Amino acid sequence: MLKIWNKPCPVQTGVPYIMRTSLLVGLFVALFLFFFQPFGIHAVPTQNQYPILAGYGLITSCVMLLYGGSLSMYMRQHPERESQWTVKRQIVYVLLQISTIAGANFYYSAAIGMIPFSLEGLLFFIGVTFAVGLFPTITLTLYGYTHYLKTHIAIAEATNLQLEHRPDPATPEAGTRTLQLTGENKTEAIDLDLKRLLFIAAAGNYAELHLRKDKKEQKILLRSSLSRLEDQLQGEPDIARCHRSYLVNLEQVVHVSGNAQGYLLHLRESELTVPVGRSFARKILDKIGR
Repeated sequence: MLKIWNKPCPVQTGVPYIMRTSLLVGLFVALFLFFFQPFGIHAVPTQNQYPILAGYGLITSCVMLLYGGSLSMYMRQHPERESQWTVKRQIVYVLLQISTIAGANFYYSAAIGMIPFSLEGLLFFIGVTFAVGLFPTITLTLYGYTHYLKTHIAIAEATNLQLEHRPDPATPEAGTRTLQLTGENKTEAIDLDLKRLLFIAAAGNYAELHLRKDKKEQKILLRSSLSRLEDQLQGEPDIARCHRSYLVNLEQVVHVSGNAQGYLLHLRESELTVPVGRSFARKILDKIGR
């Protein structure tokens, strides 16, 4: 059971998902308070309850938007961190959100005179919220992990069945397909044999070209954005963007594995794997299965 805590876990950074979840949870909080009337809300005249309850829901939504937006920006700036997001980190992240929401709603309650302002009140407010939120947080996180893991493994296995019937690509020795790639400085150029290309990865202001030469892997740095190289490779149907930080040569893919975060592409005669981003998954798997 403890091994699950360090397993890869999907991290949701899409703006529509963050906004939808934040608004729905805020609405849920307002409705929960309306029906169960905790913290002295039952003593407030009904006509005055609506703006007060709307305030609790609004605070909840704003905190979730702040957390979700911050995480989304961080992952966009550091895409390599996404693969390091684990079940344990997801649970801690959600519990931090819950604690922040509890603290913000405590100050709101004290400001409108619902409860006295005191350290004991703050700790009680956070403690109750934390206790109520702990079990569903762990349960929902583990459910999401298990659901995505089973789904991705099943799809990966189906794709591998199709891969088994795909003819092997011609070896590099059978001929070359050379293309010149230029960097940001147009005097910097590389004559690339596409049959030797495994993948290209973004590395700050550079792109890492991973090649196979004489059965050994070779890495070449080119000062260029990944998008610039993608534009230069548009006429090559086997070179595809599979992640915001990767281009992959689909001819070199020999196996697909799945985990809760998504898919990994295993390449011919290489120990390296290439991740597949969620927004690219369907397109990439369809191309591999052809």
